Amino acid sequence: MQDGFGRVRPRCGPTVVRDVWQMREGERIVVECNQLGQPIKKAACLLTSFLGTVARRPQLCPLGYAKWNDMLPTYKVELLRVIESKFVLPPSTHDFVMKSLNRKWKEYRAQLKKDYMRQGMTEEEVARNCPPDVPPDQWMKLVHYWFSERAQTYSAIGRAARAAQSVPHTSGSKSYARLRQEFVDEHGREPGKVEFYRMTHTHQDGILFEMSREIYMRGLHLSLRSMTTSPQHLRSRAVSRPRCSQS
Repeated sequence: MQDGFGRVRPRCGPTVVRDVWQMREGERIVVECNQLGQPIKKAACLLTSFLGTVARRPQLCPLGYAKWNDMLPTYKVELLRVIESKFVLPPSTHDFVMKSLNRKWKEYRAQLKKDYMRQGMTEEEVARNCPPDVPPDQWMKLVHYWFSERAQTYSAIGRAARAAQSVPHTSGSKSYARLRQEFVDEHGREPGKVEFYRMTHTHQDGILFEMSREIYMRGLHLSLRSMTTSPQHLRSRAVSRPRCSQS
């Protein structure tokens, strides 16, 4: 936790998003990041949850735009200002923050569509049923977009993509960046690709998904084959190979 004078204090900070919004002015949560600019450790979970609440505030993330990229830059500047008033973030994390907000904004719109738009309803019927926390003008723009040919095309593509997903991960809401950092903290090294795949696709009972097991074994086979054909391995075999005795 960083106070209003920029001093980092070791005391416990907020543990839920509601407390983040209610922090005193000048107090901010320090977020650690990896070399890719991805938040790690416990503060990462709090930041991610906070971004979810930001994305669901229409005054900060207006719902009337067809795409995130169509949103005016002034909104995105204000978003960063709000987030950096609560968290100490390295500049390298800005890309992660914006991509996360984009994803959570889309998820919120999708949830609104699931809750308020039923098969067979007309645009006028959906537009009349405005959620209490959404400005009516933004709701009408969003509903109009849902009924557009462009939106329906994207929706069909999305349904096909979700139907094709046959290998779900088992890491829950914890990001891969946090899982990788926890492995490094415990073992003192980065996990291998095959090793990390098993970590993120295994049930709590230790059993891999059926499709995941096939991919895991294929990756393990390729990994072992690359090890046995690497220059270092071939050199070590040449050194350890016994020489023929000369008569």
